[in-house]
Amino acid sequence: MASLGGLFDGGIDRKFRDALQAVLCDLDDRPTTEKGRKVTISVECVPQANAKGKLEKVDLVVEVKTSVPAHRTWSIKAIPRVKEGRLDMNELSPRNPDQLTLDGMTNEALDQAVEEFNAHPPVDGAKVHRGGAKPKAEGRTKKKAAGKHAATARKKAPRMGRRGPQVVQTG
Repeated sequence: MASLGGLFDGGIDRKFRDALQAVLCDLDDRPTTEKGRKVTISVECVPQANAKGKLEKVDLVVEVKTSVPAHRTWSIKAIPRVKEGRLDMNELSPRNPDQLTLDGMTNEALDQAVEEFNAHPPVDGAKVHRGGAKPKAEGRTKKKAAGKHAATARKKAPRMGRRGPQVVQTG
């Protein structure tokens, strides 16, 4: 046996080069994954004895293996629906499968969600409207507020801008 690469009509050499190329591609795809990659060539020699118990032949098996770190995603929370045999999840809100998102809602469903929110707003007096110009808040404006800090003393709800409903302060 002159060399391992010459065995099996050069097949071992090709397998080794292919395995090394796969490792290099993984390194290029995931350079921040610090765990090492391996290419292993193992040679298994299985003896075959004759009738007198003397070594007559050897079965040679060569194996080329690669070892790369497992590919993992971030976690997505899901609601198990055992009877239906499925998991319900929200890919746009991976940490909260119950979170409603506006992308798949029909106009009727969005109107209903706005009505439900307005019936029980999280901030006293806050209301939601759909798109367009914001309705003017009733009562005093910042310029006419009595006292230096009167405008900032009121609770303000966050505004979501173009991404969703507008929360308007009304009091």
